[in-house]
Formats: sequence, C-alpha cells, structure tokens
Amino acid sequence: DGSLLVHKIQPHIMDASLTSNTTLHEEQPQVRRSFMDRLYHTTTSTEQTPKQQQCLTTPYRRFHDGSDPLACLSITQDVHGGHLVFAGGHDDVVLAYGISSSCAVASVYSHRDAVTGLHILENNSTGTSYSHVMVSGSWDATVKVWSVAVSAGETVSITREPLAELFDADSTIVCLSAIFVKKDALAIAVGCSDGSLVVWMCHMHNGPKV
Repeated sequence: DGSLLVHKIQPHIMDASLTSNTTLHEEQPQVRRSFMDRLYHTTTSTEQTPKQQQCLTTPYRRFHDGSDPLACLSITQDVHGGHLVFAGGHDDVVLAYGISSSCAVASVYSHRDAVTGLHILENNSTGTSYSHVMVSGSWDATVKVWSVAVSAGETVSITREPLAELFDADSTIVCLSAIFVKKDALAIAVGCSDGSLVVWMCHMHNGPKV
C-alpha cells in the first residue's frame, strides 16, 4: 500500500524468545496513501515473562508525497549509530531516509522501470573514497552499482552516475542480493522473472571490473 514500517527492537530482547509468543499492539487505522507517504518509526519495548514477551509499538511520523508503491529496501547505519533506510519503488527512484531524523536525506533516479532489488553494504575495497556500495536491480533488466557516502547525523550522498551497469539479465529482475566475498570482490546475485539466476563478480579496486 506504499507504506514503510520500521521496528526498533531493544538489544536486550534480541534472543530466541522473540518468536510467535510476541504480541504486538494493534496500530491505529490508516487511510491508504501513495508511495512512501507514510513512514512509521515503531519503538519496541518488552516485559519478559517465562513464556511470553509483550511488545509495545507506537507510530512515529508520516511524510513525503509520492505516487507509487514500495518494492524493496535495505538498512545501514552511520558512524555514530544513526540508521538509514534505502527504499526503491515503482517510480524508478531510490530514496534514503533517516530513521531518527524521520526525513528523506538523499535520492537518485536509478532505473528506467521499477526498482525491485536493493542492497547496501559497507565498502570493504581499498583505493576508494566512498563509505558504502549500493546495488540496485530493476524491471528494466539491469543491475547498477553505486557509490554512497554515509556520514554522521544520517547524512547521505549518492552519486548521480553508477560505478557499473550490468546488462546480462534476459528478463525483469525480481530479487537481488550482494556480498563482499573478498576484500575487493563484490558478488551480486539476482533472480529473474524467467526463472533464471544470474551472478556477477565485480572487482572494486581502482574502479569496478566485472
């Protein structure tokens, strides 16, 4: 429905007991809004009992006008522990939102069709100045690699031109994942609507090489 719901779970409850026994309070009814028109920061607290934990949730804030649904997202943090959500949708744009500041902090027009896969990683490669790497996939059957600078205060800068564009997929991309497998090697895998799986290895040192 175009909404983005963010849950914050306190570290002391991040254990195996946070399972189906967790009870969430019902949220207030919401009027349907367009893409990213609603962002909730949901704060979770618990009172542990031997068999059950009870989570309390509260809506945070609504903002941003849009016209299309959300399709994918990825979360990272800045050097001071601020958290950022990168979201892609059917308007072909990737938006970065600060969770604490509750506002949009960066955007990039990334593809010619809906953004359906998104992954942001801390940059492990040497000889580069940016702190993070963002990988995006789309219904336009392309994958793009972007340099992203994330600094304190939930400050984000996304380059307007991708570091690399990958065109080997034969159909629309429906899911995506990426990981640094070596210090300078970024592995990217996508699933496509024709049932195919495509994997690339990008060597990031001194500029991406596939």
